[in-house]
Amino acid sequence: MNLRRWLPGLGLASLALVLLLAGPVAGAGAEPSAWLEVEVRGLPGGAAPVLLALFNQAQGFPDENQALRKARLTVKDGRCAWRVEGLAPGGYALAFYQDINQAGHLETNWLGIPKVPYGFSGRGAAMGPPDFAQARFDLAPGANRQILDWR
Repeated sequence: MNLRRWLPGLGLASLALVLLLAGPVAGAGAEPSAWLEVEVRGLPGGAAPVLLALFNQAQGFPDENQALRKARLTVKDGRCAWRVEGLAPGGYALAFYQDINQAGHLETNWLGIPKVPYGFSGRGAAMGPPDFAQARFDLAPGANRQILDWR
């Protein structure tokens, strides 16, 4: 069979059908991507590393083992920074602690109060750790920044 003879007769209708069956064009309708730059300032524990955890849901917050993403960061001059890319826009919360004793986990006393510098995004809570809603911030498409001051 000679395909050249049939191709001109197929025309635009066939081309439209092929494009329809091929699916959406790459990138069309894709969810916008966001990135987040986090800076923690005022850390009192010298050069001890900071564990920073990012959460996108209330379940598991603020347990670092339940985090969407986490990083162990180097501290210099009482500060550290973390850039997280490829996030979907929406609600997020941050939790951090400075691992002064190099324990690899959040050390607490017998009452459950952390023995090391720690903090959260958002407005915090009067007593105990905040819940996700109190620590939540919104991530918009594109560049976003959160500055966390240790208190």
